Amino acid sequence: MQAFPETAAAFYALRDDRTDRCVETFADGRAYQRKHIAVVIDPVRATTIAGRVLLFAVTALLARWCRIVTLVAAPSESIDRALAAMHDADPFGQFSKARSIPVDADFVLHIGGRGDADAIAIDGSGWIARVAPANAAQTPLKDAPHPLGALAAACLGVAELFRRSVGFEPLVQVRMLDLLNLGWTDTPGDAPDPTRDIGNVLLIGAGAVGSGVAYAVALCDLIGRFTVIDYDRIKIENFNRSPLCARSTHNMLKADAVVDALVASGSLAVPFHGSWDDFVRSGQLGAHRAAVWVPVANEGGVRSAVQRNFPPVAVHGSTSVNWSVNYGRHVPDIDDCFLCRFPTQAASESALACATSALPTSEGVTVDAALPFASVFASVFVAAELARRTLPSYGAAQPNFAKVDFYPAGFSIETQRRAPLSSCDCRTQLALSQLVNATSIAPVSSDTSMLG
Repeated sequence: MQAFPETAAAFYALRDDRTDRCVETFADGRAYQRKHIAVVIDPVRATTIAGRVLLFAVTALLARWCRIVTLVAAPSESIDRALAAMHDADPFGQFSKARSIPVDADFVLHIGGRGDADAIAIDGSGWIARVAPANAAQTPLKDAPHPLGALAAACLGVAELFRRSVGFEPLVQVRMLDLLNLGWTDTPGDAPDPTRDIGNVLLIGAGAVGSGVAYAVALCDLIGRFTVIDYDRIKIENFNRSPLCARSTHNMLKADAVVDALVASGSLAVPFHGSWDDFVRSGQLGAHRAAVWVPVANEGGVRSAVQRNFPPVAVHGSTSVNWSVNYGRHVPDIDDCFLCRFPTQAASESALACATSALPTSEGVTVDAALPFASVFASVFVAAELARRTLPSYGAAQPNFAKVDFYPAGFSIETQRRAPLSSCDCRTQLALSQLVNATSIAPVSSDTSMLG
């Protein structure tokens, strides 16, 4: 078991090492450690579902890297709850509440409402996420029961704060992300809400992205029936990229922490303590009944191994050291498979390293680099796909690949529709996949037999 650090210096040396490796080439890359950020919560937005999601997500993400945060709002149970979670994430941080913006705040983020030109404003609800200069006139977004857009907006807003904290030029344009259609948009439009029940899910990996998927599902009031596969424990090094990793969960098995979060929010979930190979050898694969597999484990070759077990539908998300987030969907006979997209082990490890990318140190030891907001953003794309699949109109029409890059000013998004390679056997495996997963294509019900 890992001993919890007794001093702030020891804690931050472990927690922030991976973040520091993402900014080590910048002139003052570690400036983020000294910044004071004020978060202003609009009183009207604070009373809505989306407003509460924005508050809890922004504060959870900020507490993973920013050591001084002031919440500017009227006293409320939600503010106290957010502060308690921040202190759990960083027991040494200076997190407080106030009725006005502190004069020494370096940056200001508005949750709803408007502010000065040099501040940032975010809003989100339903499928829509918006980040903009705080003086830009914007129509408030309508509230929605499952505000995935609010969680995405929190990621975009915190990403912009981090960019500014390490010296990047500020955002000067309004950016609105449509999670339903995977692209930027100028108007929110009207879109159907997903149903609450996202079905049976096999979550392969409970690390940064896997735990982020559970966090997104729970925070956005979605439920399902989950089997969670992982063998590792939560360490201080994990605190910078997962809202489920905190002092209260330190040294827990990751699968247990994820299961606890899912169950607490209404889902049914069971852990499997082991690797994917252990799970397959246990004989449980044929009885899991999951309609969607989410392979986000980080050990070498896991996605190739998953593909060779004929997943019914696979959805994944990941990040890389070059400030980008990747999303992928793999529906048999429609999309490319993992072996099409990542034909070699080297390509798989370099292009799709879940939540991290490995960097060698001067001593030759390999460690992971990770931005503290990117894993949750990758998880939002996965959760959005799980939610999209509940829509009556769903037909896999959206792109099956998306890459969001946080590096350029205003961010960027690239999407593609990738078809199976003519040289890959997956073109002939649809019938076999349906046979192997015959029980998973039935309508989702309240049956819990997948949980044993």
